[in-house]
Amino acid sequence: EKAAQNSSVIKKITDALDQVDKMVRDTYGDLLKSHSIMESFLIIVVVAVVPAVCEEFLFRGFVQKSFEQRFSPFISILITSLFFGLYHFNPYDLFALIALGFYFGFAARMSDSIFVPMTLHFANNFITVLAVLILGTDELSKKSVIGVESIGPALISFSILIVIFFAFIYYVKRNYAKLTFKEGKLS
Repeated sequence: EKAAQNSSVIKKITDALDQVDKMVRDTYGDLLKSHSIMESFLIIVVVAVVPAVCEEFLFRGFVQKSFEQRFSPFISILITSLFFGLYHFNPYDLFALIALGFYFGFAARMSDSIFVPMTLHFANNFITVLAVLILGTDELSKKSVIGVESIGPALISFSILIVIFFAFIYYVKRNYAKLTFKEGKLS
């Protein structure tokens, strides 16, 4: 905020990003309004199922595989993640979307299957839809800035989530053959 107050260029950029962010949030808010069980089911299909299938076929099935013909898997996943983040046109969530795209790309590469990132993508969107349907868009759209006094607990929470994330990846990578029945009776 202080930088925006001191520079007209930064102020214009933050104002433009705020407008885009408001437009995206308003659109999502309108899309996620439900007045019945049938509407809720339709929202889940439109916001969780369809994007999981279509976006994963596009980004992991086509874009990432195309880049892998020319670049290393890591670079391919990184480039595809950048496209994935930019595709969602959500300026304030860009880094989170890139990280999520990287996770999906890593899952596709490790599993050698489009269905693993599809399932993860569906789970991410489904949990978000459920949160909006249960809590409402007003509660979830509140922006809260972490104060200096609460940065410690936030860093501890973030660190715990990072450890859980990498432990899960390690577990899946180590036990992938067992988890997919590649070793055993069903292979």
